[in-house]
Amino acid sequence: MFSNEINALGESSGGVIVGGVFTQIMLERQKEGIAKAHNEGKYRGRVPTARAEADLVFALDRAGKTREAAAEELGISIRSVFHILWTRKDAENAPAAPPVTRTLARPRDLSLS
Repeated sequence: MFSNEINALGESSGGVIVGGVFTQIMLERQKEGIAKAHNEGKYRGRVPTARAEADLVFALDRAGKTREAAAEELGISIRSVFHILWTRKDAENAPAAPPVTRTLARPRDLSLS
């Protein structure tokens, strides 16, 4: 019989790293690499390219262009055009926030009667 013991590094007796442990090690190394790049100022994340074109999408929509034509003209996906227009409609239809009124707390009766 063969024993399939796993050591602290997640290696089986045959030297193969077991799936779950390998994923943990990989994700840990990835986090360390991102943290190092972030500290060095090299990691800034993805630039939101389609959202930067939102004003142009609105203008093309008001001008009567189709979603497909707007996407092609701006070099973004049709899905991005729909998403930009959808968020605008949500913002326009959102109810106005009620004014904030603050009331003073009633003084507490601290007597022990």
